[in-house]
Amino acid sequence: MTQRVPLTAEHAKNLFLERAAAYYDKLNAAAENAPYGQTFHHAETFVANEGRELIRSSLESIMQVKIDELQKKRDDALSEMPNKKTTPRLPNEKQIKRRRSRNP
Repeated sequence: MTQRVPLTAEHAKNLFLERAAAYYDKLNAAAENAPYGQTFHHAETFVANEGRELIRSSLESIMQVKIDELQKKRDDALSEMPNKKTTPRLPNEKQIKRRRSRNP
């Protein structure tokens, strides 16, 4: 299975700028290729459909960056916690007294 590379804020910003530039070019083409008298209608229809997708994908990228940041913080915190299996627990006073009373 392929491991996903975490999305950084800078990478998400670059993705957004690329998508926004492509969106602008497509909007301009929709307006340019519209029949005479229909420019505004075609541009408005394009914005209603494609603009929603641009906003959705931008929100998805931003949320993924936040998720990746939180997961990294969680993983860092977990790695700093002592591993209970390898860290010996010292006996408390009751346990010491009990052991001593069993083995005179």
